[in-house]
Amino acid sequence: MRLQAGAGATGEARREIGTLAADLPGELREDLQLLVSELVANSLRHAELTDEDWIDLHARVAAQTIRVEVSDPGQGFQHRDRAPELSLEDKSGLWMLDKIADRWGVVRDGATHVWFETDLPAAGSDPPTDPPWMTAPRDWPAPARAVASDVSRLYGPPDDAGPDQLLWRRDAGFELVIRRTPAAAP
Repeated sequence: MRLQAGAGATGEARREIGTLAADLPGELREDLQLLVSELVANSLRHAELTDEDWIDLHARVAAQTIRVEVSDPGQGFQHRDRAPELSLEDKSGLWMLDKIADRWGVVRDGATHVWFETDLPAAGSDPPTDPPWMTAPRDWPAPARAVASDVSRLYGPPDDAGPDQLLWRRDAGFELVIRRTPAAAP
């Protein structure tokens, strides 16, 4: 599909990939939607596109993999080597792609094409089970569970898991907390 460069492109791409992947397991579908929206957002952020420009989204589901490519007419970007010491600001887009996709790459041929492939679960395989730390959040609202699941795929299991909150601690005093219910305003 061809997306008009603009604020609605990310949501439109996310909806389209969700429709294509409707029959895939929930976590895989959510990963695909997350990666597609990050790549489209990267095109909007880095390709210096105008309202007349476009972003192409190609996706193909095969027997064992799904392949997605996001292309734009921009000249690309300089990305760092795949290194674990990226700063928090860099932990989006390509960092997520490197953590979640099974394979990915960038092709430049007058346009910029960022592609990734994700292996599909084998037919008849058991669905993934929740990790042990997810026991307490099982009765949380679905949106909070979904955010906790996304964060754990990116940052690993939480450092502290209680019945009402999950906590991830990182370098330089950075903490990420997901609560069952929103915290009261001070």
